[in-house]
Amino acid sequence: MIDKGHLLFINRVFPPDSGASGLRLMELCQGLAAEGWKISVLTNKGRGTAPANLHKNITLLRLPFGSDDKKPTLLQHIFWLKIFSLRALFLPSADITITVTDPPMSVLITAWLSVFKKTKTVHWIHDLYPHLFPVMGIRLPFIQSILQAYSHWALRRHDRIVTLGDDTASLLRSEGIPDSKISVIPNWPDVSAAHIDKTKPTRHSSENPFILEGVFTVLYSGNFGHVHDFDALIDAIKIVHQSPHPIRFILAGDGIKFTAVRDKIESMMLTNVHFIRAQPRDKFMDMLQAGDLHVATMIPESTGLVAPSKINSALGLARPCILIGSKKGSQAQLIEKFDAGRVIDPTDQHAKFQLAEAIIEYATQSSLYQTAQDNALKAAESISFDKGIAQFDALLTDVMKH
Repeated sequence: MIDKGHLLFINRVFPPDSGASGLRLMELCQGLAAEGWKISVLTNKGRGTAPANLHKNITLLRLPFGSDDKKPTLLQHIFWLKIFSLRALFLPSADITITVTDPPMSVLITAWLSVFKKTKTVHWIHDLYPHLFPVMGIRLPFIQSILQAYSHWALRRHDRIVTLGDDTASLLRSEGIPDSKISVIPNWPDVSAAHIDKTKPTRHSSENPFILEGVFTVLYSGNFGHVHDFDALIDAIKIVHQSPHPIRFILAGDGIKFTAVRDKIESMMLTNVHFIRAQPRDKFMDMLQAGDLHVATMIPESTGLVAPSKINSALGLARPCILIGSKKGSQAQLIEKFDAGRVIDPTDQHAKFQLAEAIIEYATQSSLYQTAQDNALKAAESISFDKGIAQFDALLTDVMKH
């Protein structure tokens, strides 16, 4: 196999530790290693173990401290920026150094390395900082403008910037980032989903502990954070609860809004809802399969700044997805292009009724649901793992040449 070059990836999390960016990074590394790239991954200590069957071309460089068990504070994020920068500075030079977006503002790490070391640089944007700070409720009036200036300087120093969608790419172009530096490569569905029999009606399987026989399950799985608004979902749950149809909801995950959402639903005496904390990886896929219909939510202000991985995961499992969010986002357009679910504007005064109606339609109209399943797989194929790896391989090869 031809040795294509040495890549250094930097991200705070990497499996077996939790985090969507870490999982996508591991899958990317596996795919690129199989194409002939030699890969090093600089990450935190975490559990200190390597995932099973990690490709022989991949080397994990774990720091002697740190864990992703709890979300870091602002000061801890600053610490991570410093320690990753210093550690990378004294590593042997890679041909290309790639940062993901954990910790926030990691774009500065590769920008600094491009100044002090002979390495080409790529920044892979999952969440766009510092734009996301005010949307998350982090108000830094004076510092925000400084961070924005630093980020703009850093982005322009990179050889290439990878975004997950056209919405983020358009935002960067509007801020003066040259189009020649921007590449759009959507995140792919979970690679493990490729080995699952999606044609089997898993809600009738007795082997899955999350499945309730004969009941249509609507699943929200992920972060209950600042960029997620649950008002329309809660109101829709109440409407569905009053219907005669056997429909239940599973709300799973963690985050700053988890307790408030749970308390509000419990105070409304809604018995069709089950709350589950974030699940370990070995149970997570069972839970995803238990959802006949998946729901994601994004406040409109976060469009182009985040891209929930839960949507791609749902499509990869042949599960239609309802996105409560702006129709201008790339993932919203993917759902609508393939008719793989619905997109509902949370600012519409009828949003709760539209959501409840869509849920009941999917639960009661088998032909509509089956068509949506087929369309979900077509949408997933358009952003498949193989296509993502081919795009990254071509991009990095091009960076090496220039």
